[in-house]
Amino acid sequence: MKKPKKLIHIGLAKSMSSTLQMLWTDSDNYVEKNLKEITDKTDSFFNEYRNDIDGLVAQLEGTPLPFGFEANDKLQVLSGEGLASSWLCHSPELSEHIPKRQKLLATMFGPLADKILIVIRNPIDWIRSAYSQSLKEGGSLGPDKYISDFRVSIEKNLDLRALVTYWEQFEAEVVILPMELFKENEESFWIAYERMLKMSRPESSRSQKVVANPSFYETLEIHQSINKILSILETACVENEEYLVVDGVKMRNIPVVDGVIEGLKSAREWGSRSAMERLKSDQILELTELLSRTKEPGRLELPTELTEHLQKNFIDYLGETASFAFGQILEKYQQSVISSYCEPKY
Repeated sequence: MKKPKKLIHIGLAKSMSSTLQMLWTDSDNYVEKNLKEITDKTDSFFNEYRNDIDGLVAQLEGTPLPFGFEANDKLQVLSGEGLASSWLCHSPELSEHIPKRQKLLATMFGPLADKILIVIRNPIDWIRSAYSQSLKEGGSLGPDKYISDFRVSIEKNLDLRALVTYWEQFEAEVVILPMELFKENEESFWIAYERMLKMSRPESSRSQKVVANPSFYETLEIHQSINKILSILETACVENEEYLVVDGVKMRNIPVVDGVIEGLKSAREWGSRSAMERLKSDQILELTELLSRTKEPGRLELPTELTEHLQKNFIDYLGETASFAFGQILEKYQQSVISSYCEPKY
């Protein structure tokens, strides 16, 4: 039997994509192409043609891909978490179209591959990490409001049952690996990788430094508060230009200096993120006291419908999948989903 040489890694987002991409790029035995430009462009198209998504999909389905796998003796991988995941932090109104987007990209790329790799993680941790990413990108929603506004996005992004269906219609085998296996024991992860993909692990003659896009859960509440403050200040500069109230007297306002609004926006989207990633424990405590917030984040509570969706289309699906032989990890997933159940609030 011919050994597989063409791999497409489709996500999930927030599931060690940066680490894998770095290892493949720096390896001696793989040629890696990152699909972020294509998946970002797909998002732009969906946003631009949101009033005729079906027409857009029909047009894109017949569009030739700008590149694919090349004739090469090395193993080849096309990698893009955006093939599976989208709209975690922005444009929740587009979330209902996530299945159409996933199916479109599967139709475009699926026929090219010998193997399809999906890396997953505990779905509750995934939601917490997606929320953290929304703060990194300048959001200021609290966790309950994030789950409420992005509930459809969470459901569609974590519908593992549907995602695999879109990709398995082609000849390539879909392989699912849990991120937790890598965190617990890297060697066990690579053994499973080689066994299930029938491909060698990435190898390099150079020293490799693992990179990641980590979620700093201990600073989530502080980060949300700071972003909210910056958002209010930004809104005030934009909307309250005409008059300024001084000692109860309405006076004509001085125009906002060029760059102030952009500076506030930049501080919210990039400055606070950069600072949060560098805080020391004493600085976290100081900010916590200043903002009068509790240091420990509360338990993540999900509405009943979302919990049931995760149970059916993530947990139960993995349990039905014979090739997913990671029972202990699956049990931890199950316990996390059970513990996140929230009684209906009346």
